[in-house]
Amino acid sequence: MCSLERRLYLKCINNSSLFSLKVIMSVSQDLLNAVELWKVEDEKFFKGNNSAGTRARKALQEIAKLVKSRRAEITEEKNSRKEAKG
Repeated sequence: MCSLERRLYLKCINNSSLFSLKVIMSVSQDLLNAVELWKVEDEKFFKGNNSAGTRARKALQEIAKLVKSRRAEITEEKNSRKEAKG
């Protein structure tokens, strides 16, 4: 377990929201997987494989979707914390 996952795990246990932890880790892992896929395809593209360029672009689009999803989750969590305080 990496330090980020450990911090998220401890935070979620403290907040009793294990489901949120699984969602966060899932999105984070999906994002990391998409970046790895992009790196592989991008490398193939620079070696001259034009089809890999298409796959690299597709991976970048997936990364954009995942980033947008995670940003929305962060905003939602931030707003719920404000409501809980107020």
